[in-house]
Amino acid sequence: MKIIQLKYFKAICEYNGVSKAAEALYVTQPAITIAIKNLEEEFGASLFNRNSNKFELTQAGKFLLERVDVVLSNLEDLENQMRNVTHEINSIKVGIPPIVSTFTFKDIVVDYKQTHKDVNFEVTEKGSLDVVRDVENGALEVGIAAIKKGDVNNNIEFKELIDTEFYVLVNKNHHLASRQSLSYRDLEKENIILFNKGSYQHKHFLDEFKREGIAPKIFLNAYQLTTINYCLNNDNYVAILYKDVVPLLHDVVGIRLERPYKVKIGLVYNKNNVLSKNAKDFIEYIENLYKNK
Repeated sequence: MKIIQLKYFKAICEYNGVSKAAEALYVTQPAITIAIKNLEEEFGASLFNRNSNKFELTQAGKFLLERVDVVLSNLEDLENQMRNVTHEINSIKVGIPPIVSTFTFKDIVVDYKQTHKDVNFEVTEKGSLDVVRDVENGALEVGIAAIKKGDVNNNIEFKELIDTEFYVLVNKNHHLASRQSLSYRDLEKENIILFNKGSYQHKHFLDEFKREGIAPKIFLNAYQLTTINYCLNNDNYVAILYKDVVPLLHDVVGIRLERPYKVKIGLVYNKNNVLSKNAKDFIEYIENLYKNK
């Protein structure tokens, strides 16, 4: 059984006949016919009912059709993984929340590129929940995410890098700016800025408000720090962000929550996936970098 035979078989089923399958695959009809005939001879069974005027699968054909998609999909995954292993791809697919990148990732990439000039990064910016999901399904090789270790599945490896905490950020002229700490009840009537829905932060704080019996006034869901800073320049808004971004913003102060929300920012990768050599080197580089800090 050859791969091309399976591809031809799937095409016949998909296009309901040999002629349309040949046209879609840019091959001749005899090429498909011969391939299918050889496949049938190999297994001693007909795949199609040729006594019917309409396109019809035999029992053997139905059995093969139920399994051919899985075989071809696994083959494609294997081909991609082999390209990674044999260094045919010199890029690393990395996912990271945009705001986390402002105080972690940019410096890491600059330093790494000094000694790995031939490696390129394909960076996807999205929330930590989405980063972990894409690492799990193989869309990303490596992610940097802000999560709690128990929040990920067993197949996800999480390497802690930074301890951080969420603060309430307000303009220095905001009526809450002089407070040393804030409760969720203090924020009940405020116009609040949160991360987008693909983040652990968004889910956590909505759950916290619900727990207090509060329907928060969510003014904006955003990831871009410039957008958030622009809104905070108007002293009618508050944002719940990492304490690490306070020094990066103008005329903004950070206030602790009375019930703190502490998280760890770290590397995530799928232990069950085959990582490229470049991805492994990058992971090892980051681990060593933060081990020495």
